[in-house]
Amino acid sequence: MSDINKKHFKHMLVVSDGLKSRYLKEKIFRASGISALIVALLFLAIIVFSISTTGYKAFAQTYIKTEIILEGAVDSSNIEDINYLGLIRDSLRRDFPELSTRAELADLYRMVSIGAQYELEQYLLDNLDNLDTAFAFDVLATSDVDMVAKSYFDDTQEQRGRLTERQYQYYLSLLNGNRIDKKFNTNLFTRGDSSNPEMAGILGAAMGSFFVLAITFFLSFPIGVGTAIYLEEFASKNRFNDFIEARLSFFTNIAIQEIVACGLQPTDWVPVLSVALARVASICLGEFFSRAANVI
Repeated sequence: MSDINKKHFKHMLVVSDGLKSRYLKEKIFRASGISALIVALLFLAIIVFSISTTGYKAFAQTYIKTEIILEGAVDSSNIEDINYLGLIRDSLRRDFPELSTRAELADLYRMVSIGAQYELEQYLLDNLDNLDTAFAFDVLATSDVDMVAKSYFDDTQEQRGRLTERQYQYYLSLLNGNRIDKKFNTNLFTRGDSSNPEMAGILGAAMGSFFVLAITFFLSFPIGVGTAIYLEEFASKNRFNDFIEARLSFFTNIAIQEIVACGLQPTDWVPVLSVALARVASICLGEFFSRAANVI
């Protein structure tokens, strides 16, 4: 074998060994990236599971079944003159006719949320054309009643929670008479912050997060594209522009490394867009669950 062939053979061996090492490093890098994603998804699943197991009861709301009796016919001309809170209190007094003192009635009235009168008003407005003088209506209970109904205090000595002893007896009487009901908590998704927990929701926080992300996107996207075009086509070469370009390249490469770690190519725009949307979704979900945890 000639010296040229020997040198070529040795070069091929070196290249072959280098390729094996390179392929091995690439597999390790890809496996590390996938492992990191799996670990991140695992921790996300743990967070979601923890929030779900501790806060799933917030998706139900406690109501007290009552019968509302109107004093006369109701139409659009006199609906604004109705004392909705008084109607609810009258229905509660009919359920407990033995109560006579002001203190006893006050404890009974405090088991009903202040928002119940607004729900009754909305019910009358929605059913104004086919409304009877007496009809069944579910009254929104306070958060103290709601927590007792959801068995938050079953493992404690004070099973009545924040209810007074008298209110707890009222609750047991309603419960034994099948007057306590649970419904899906629509307030959680249709209302914002409130000083009354039973009326609080995440709508305000969710809308705030959405608008923050939307404003950030519509501001950052044109600025980012314009900055890239300026630095590439029009900017003069100096230290300041080089510093800015280096920092932008650094943050861009971080996103590219995430895509490559998933085994994708930056030119595959569909999966790349999926990864980008996944990152945005993770930010939105993190914001949503953190706000939801505060409400719950």
